[in-house]
Amino acid sequence: REDLLAVARAMRSQNSRKSVRCLWNVVGAAEKHPRLYARYRQDVIEPRRQVIRDVLRRGVAAGELRPDLDVETAVTMLTGALTGKFPAQTLPDDFPETVVDMLLRGIAADTS
Repeated sequence: REDLLAVARAMRSQNSRKSVRCLWNVVGAAEKHPRLYARYRQDVIEPRRQVIRDVLRRGVAAGELRPDLDVETAVTMLTGALTGKFPAQTLPDDFPETVVDMLLRGIAADTS
């Protein structure tokens, strides 16, 4: 939980109005400028997603998350929740905790 919270809090703090606008401008222009989008995805999006993949895989290895976890879907759930709202300043301060806790209820290992 703490590792995911650190990632979620960092994403929230990095999602300033300017960076979110940049993200959506590049994504929105992907069809017209596919090389720009590919470069942005390679240099900005994928390294951040890889950090989340690593956190989730450590959780699976430690038995804290379900062994059958679809890591890519979990990454998309987390990033979508934290980047899908614009502007980021309208998100409540505790939004990262809310998202992580809700996500964990669905991907946590069964401890019963």
